[in-house]
Amino acid sequence: MSRSRWMTPKTDTVVQATSYAGAGTSIIAGLTLTDVGILVGIATAVLTLLLNFVYILRKDRREEREHRLEVERLSGKSERGSTRLKGLIGAGVLGIAALVVAPFEGRSLVAYVDPVGIPTICEGVTRGVQLGDTATDAECDDMLERELQTHLAGLERCIDGYLTPNQWGSLLSWTYNVGVGAACNSTLVRLINQGEPPNVWCPELKRWVYAGGRKLAGLERRREAEYQLCIGDS
Repeated sequence: MSRSRWMTPKTDTVVQATSYAGAGTSIIAGLTLTDVGILVGIATAVLTLLLNFVYILRKDRREEREHRLEVERLSGKSERGSTRLKGLIGAGVLGIAALVVAPFEGRSLVAYVDPVGIPTICEGVTRGVQLGDTATDAECDDMLERELQTHLAGLERCIDGYLTPNQWGSLLSWTYNVGVGAACNSTLVRLINQGEPPNVWCPELKRWVYAGGRKLAGLERRREAEYQLCIGDS
């Protein structure tokens, strides 16, 4: 068998490929600018459809995930069984707590020393405050919101149980006053986590009326307001 016969299949393939390439080149060369524009438009439309499909697919998955999270939020339950205060519910709790915090703390645009000797400004803000500091009303609004958010986040981490927004609001006002550490280590929180009903743990608020070893009338009035808010939903 001759060498030429061995080479025939590959030679035929090369010839065919060359012919196709030449034909394709001829076709492209024969296209007018209008034809090229049409082809580009078709390719762009196809690409757009593909991108839209990918976008819609991702959007659907994102909406499904957001829907699942929204259902969890509205049900008031997390994986551990406790309320996760996000979105409108969390904002509502901050607002409820602020209604108690603001009048009892009072607002001072100039730093002062509180009853236990701590420099304080705005509505009882103490973190990083020094005597001589001043603030505007807008700055006090921002500080109060940030402080409430911080205290609520700390309180959420140690409470494992369902609470109504009013109950969260009452506990947030209390925690804002006594601190996250004291609140989380309290008998009150222990009773909540043991599953006791509000009529058992809400009265615990009334025990927190001392500052610097002295019972303060202002704290007694505040705890009564927090207690009424707490027990009202039980």
